[in-house]
Amino acid sequence: VSLERASKAEVILATVKGIVRGVYVADEWLKSTRDNFPEMRQWDEDDEFEATQSSRFGFRGRAASPEITQLYLGKKIPD
Repeated sequence: VSLERASKAEVILATVKGIVRGVYVADEWLKSTRDNFPEMRQWDEDDEFEATQSSRFGFRGRAASPEITQLYLGKKIPD
């Protein structure tokens, strides 16, 4: 996903095996770097992790409101 496209998203859906497990609202999108996301343990646990992040972005945000969350949580994402 490009940064331009991601920044237009109103909600972010976290999925596991095609099922929505979390619903979030992004306050800001940031390049995936150790400086921007130092809390990610993968930086220290996986020697190849940093190389996989050069074109990736992450967000800082918050959980969506209960009204928005109930629309998506537990739902299956189409293939």
